[in-house]
Amino acid sequence: MFVTGIRIALQAMKRMCAINKYSDSWKVRVLNMKCQRKPNNYELLRAKEVCALLKISSTTLWRWRRLGVIPEPIPLGPRLIYWPKSVIEQFIDV
Repeated sequence: MFVTGIRIALQAMKRMCAINKYSDSWKVRVLNMKCQRKPNNYELLRAKEVCALLKISSTTLWRWRRLGVIPEPIPLGPRLIYWPKSVIEQFIDV
């Protein structure tokens, strides 16, 4: 099931990059960044995994998301969101 979710996300990324390359939407900006880089191993992280990488609590993660400190996640459904691992790694490097 998880592999299917990743496959769907990658297909959506390809479509969005081809359709709307210059949009101001944060989703398209993140996806355009991914399209330009063409990563070999595209990995998506759940909130718990992001918290572990950043060494923060889940409350802090949601507070940072609300304040715009951390990049917005990619929604794959009404209750299913992921952050691209490379985006979180860039956030850590900054």
